[in-house]
Amino acid sequence: MAALVLALCDAAVGATPTTLEVDANARAAGNERPAAVALARTLLARPWAAQITRVRVERAGEHVVAGLTLSGVKLRRQVGSDEFLREANALVDLALQSAPQLEEVDLTVTVPLEAGVGTATSGDFGRAGSRTVFTLTVRRAEPKAREAYFDPAWRSGLDRVR
Repeated sequence: MAALVLALCDAAVGATPTTLEVDANARAAGNERPAAVALARTLLARPWAAQITRVRVERAGEHVVAGLTLSGVKLRRQVGSDEFLREANALVDLALQSAPQLEEVDLTVTVPLEAGVGTATSGDFGRAGSRTVFTLTVRRAEPKAREAYFDPAWRSGLDRVR
């Protein structure tokens, strides 16, 4: 958030930030935030079917891992499950190519859950606000061993639209 404020302050003194810069700062998170902003800048520069909502880079000791979160609703263009999987793999590959310090990239696609009137959505009794419908994990040391999960209903929804 502080980086977003700084970007907006720069705009006030004449250096207008690009939409890409504002989006990269707004969507970056983690304890390696500068790396997350740089990665977000690279990933957001391309048009993807699914919107990238969060780019997180975390360091634990010598280990650096990226987490990419995408929205599974309102895709920018229609894609079947095979094309979606290809695009998810391309996104992860681009992340690994552009950030050599990463040893793993975890991509997650979520969709919002319906919350009924009066349903608590936060606090101790809050209901989760989203559910995971797709995941892909790729480790730099084993790039061919890709672990993916597709929610069957979400996958069939992708294929039904085609």
